[in-house]
Amino acid sequence: MLDTDKFTHTMDKINALYAEADVLLKGLLEEINPEWQEQAEERKAAKVAQKAARKAKPEPIKEIVEMAKSNMVDADVMEVLKTAWCEGLKLYLPPAQMERKLYERTNEVLTRIGGKWKGGKTRAHVFEDDPASLLAEVLSTGIMPQDNPLDFYRTPAEVVERMVSIAGDMSGSIVLEPSAGDGAIVEQVVSKYPSAIVHAVEVDEKRADKLRQKFSGVNVTQADFIAHDSIIPDIVLMNPPFTLQGDKLAYITHINKAYQAMKEGGKLVAIAPASLKFRSDKRTSDLREFVLSHGTIEDLPSGIFGESGTMVSTVLVSMGK
Repeated sequence: MLDTDKFTHTMDKINALYAEADVLLKGLLEEINPEWQEQAEERKAAKVAQKAARKAKPEPIKEIVEMAKSNMVDADVMEVLKTAWCEGLKLYLPPAQMERKLYERTNEVLTRIGGKWKGGKTRAHVFEDDPASLLAEVLSTGIMPQDNPLDFYRTPAEVVERMVSIAGDMSGSIVLEPSAGDGAIVEQVVSKYPSAIVHAVEVDEKRADKLRQKFSGVNVTQADFIAHDSIIPDIVLMNPPFTLQGDKLAYITHINKAYQAMKEGGKLVAIAPASLKFRSDKRTSDLREFVLSHGTIEDLPSGIFGESGTMVSTVLVSMGK
């Protein structure tokens, strides 16, 4: 029969010996390497972190599948697009009444490929380019088109008029539009000051080609303005991209580059987001201070870019050099 008192006494002795050995071992390790305990804790923490990361990390295949799904046009919209038809620059959807959310999803696809709904007698999405080829690409791939990757919004005529007024007489001047888009700014400059030497830089190949066709006397360059250095203008009129992938404050990059390129005595007029007036980050604060020490910031009417596809509040920056 087990003597429990003797067993307990024996176990207490064994535990005491283990504790004494632990103290001796720690003392020996301290002599050999004073940082052993800290290193042990670091190794323990690293193991815990690795274990947590393994739990948190999604399965690679599942992640890829979810990403692919988010970039695809959903099946219901694909069915609607299959029944659409094109006549010239117009794309028509089937006349049957469509559920609102389905129409919104369909409209998003058509807007992303350049369509703009026009009601009244037209009742179609109107495009600048042949919509048949654009629609065919969506139907063949099923991939959702990118949403305005170049952040292009046409400059309204009244804004261009104000910009031209601020710039003043441009007769005989070298005028630069570094993000020319569809030529809204260029058109007014050429019309009002035919003797101006106008340079238009546009990153999009199709838009650059259209600019060449539309303005025979304008020097059009298809390039990314940030990587383009050959023009030294007297005057810069610009509607830069506000944000781009990899540069959330792209308008600051573009304005700074244009100002540096400009001749002494020149003038720059640019559209910028209204946040230029109040954001506190260093890049925005630095540009705001620089503009106000060399010129002005003027509010534009609320919603003035609405017809161009954005309700972002905007301002006009003007400064001399």
